[in-house]
Amino acid sequence: MDVPSSFDWRNYGGQNWMTSVKNQGSCGSCWAFSAVGVVEAMYNIGTGNPNLDLDLSEEYLVSDCLSGQNCCGGWMATALTFVRDTGIPDEACLPYVDGSGCACGGGTCSSYCTYRTGGSCSDATCAGRCSDWQGRLRKIDAVGSVSASQIKQSVVDNGPLTVAIGVGSGYGGYFDGQGIYRCTKDSGINHGVAIAGYNDAGGYWIVKNSWGPGWNGDGYFKVGYGECAIEQYAVYAYLDADSDGDGIPDAVDNCPSNYNPDQTDTDGDGLGNACDDDDDNDGFTDAVETHLGTDPLDACPDNSSDPAWPLDINNDRVITITGDVSNFRGRIESAPGDPKWWVRMDFNMDNIISITGDVSLYWNKLSQTCR
Repeated sequence: MDVPSSFDWRNYGGQNWMTSVKNQGSCGSCWAFSAVGVVEAMYNIGTGNPNLDLDLSEEYLVSDCLSGQNCCGGWMATALTFVRDTGIPDEACLPYVDGSGCACGGGTCSSYCTYRTGGSCSDATCAGRCSDWQGRLRKIDAVGSVSASQIKQSVVDNGPLTVAIGVGSGYGGYFDGQGIYRCTKDSGINHGVAIAGYNDAGGYWIVKNSWGPGWNGDGYFKVGYGECAIEQYAVYAYLDADSDGDGIPDAVDNCPSNYNPDQTDTDGDGLGNACDDDDDNDGFTDAVETHLGTDPLDACPDNSSDPAWPLDINNDRVITITGDVSNFRGRIESAPGDPKWWVRMDFNMDNIISITGDVSLYWNKLSQTCR
């Protein structure tokens, strides 16, 4: 499949689908910020809401909630796999505290770090997370590696990718005259970032860093194609689409077009009440009902045995429809001229509803028993 010559998730369809640039501080937690930045963006993309902008907890990964990865480093693929299998809560549940104090110079956890034994190197532990952390977890659905030749396709089709690069003097890193970062040594890695897009004309990847929103102007930088080992360790995160933003992936949502987190399906037909114009499966699905909304003539839409309230659409005892009632003939169990027809709807016997207003006076006539 062909891909466009340039693409940027910061400006797709006129919207920015990336979340804000953060600052890892002195802790070697770039891997966590890379992974979390991709997961946050995938929620924006997966829900179709560029303004969702979840703020997830990098500290949850850096602390011992995820073992073996900390301020001394870690792997984005491992972090994403953890998010897929276990989940990650929001920032407020376990705020980032490793931005100052804790560090890991030369591979040795600093004495400034509160926890630095048993594989830990952090100023926080998992025990410090919020008490309701289980109800605040967010997950992704899949994780996988992406070959160099497929990076553009994956970015366009799915979303941003985590990548590892070599930065600094040890890799001969420098910005050229066009502001593109390059390396004289294109092997070896020491930093985790995220690819948000690319530009063929300029020959570079658009990369989100974790050194603060003011770094390099906006927290992003350009890395040349093939430079600094950027294409060697690309990893994607996949989130099933969630069009209505209710936290239920479209693939398993019984009403993917309407917000319905409780997934209520009264009649058990596989179509959730939020999308079902006949929740109780009682067969009343004529054109007028479809036009007016879900079970407009039924005050008890969750009870297939109720006799139906044929006038009070919104259940406030006020008639809210007018017009030809012929379509409702079977519903009210009568025909023009039949006493029941006259009593219930057609007060002047011309097949047209001819009253509006408070229907409380007709309560007994309409034989309403639902309430």
